[in-house]
Amino acid sequence: MQNLQGQPRFGVYFWIALAAAVGGGLRHVLSVAWIVHWGDGWPWPTLLVNVVGSFLIVAFWTLSGPDGRFPVSVGRQAAFMAGFCGGFTTFSLFGVETWQLVVQGRIGDALGYVGLTLVGALLAAALGACRMMPARSCQR
Repeated sequence: MQNLQGQPRFGVYFWIALAAAVGGGLRHVLSVAWIVHWGDGWPWPTLLVNVVGSFLIVAFWTLSGPDGRFPVSVGRQAAFMAGFCGGFTTFSLFGVETWQLVVQGRIGDALGYVGLTLVGALLAAALGACRMMPARSCQR
């Protein structure tokens, strides 16, 4: 991601920013579609994008790393993982939505949301690793 003089290449930042815009835009479209169809009584859209994003980032990392089936450059990894997945997932919104549930007195919902997000993200990450590189990732 650096040129011969050790300076960061502008192009990598451009692709990371573009991928983040696409990921964030997709998250917004999915959230609006969810709310239109099912309402906004519980933060399901954020939970779903965080779980799906956990799967995507670990699956991509497993496939594209040095030992992966399809190694890619560090710049491409950064564009997908930091850019697209970073824009798609939303930990900061997770915090806001959890706090809103607490303020509304919905402590059980807040705890359930935190638990489902944590367990869902970890299971999705494990699934992403196991599905992409079963021999290396899932024998532990």
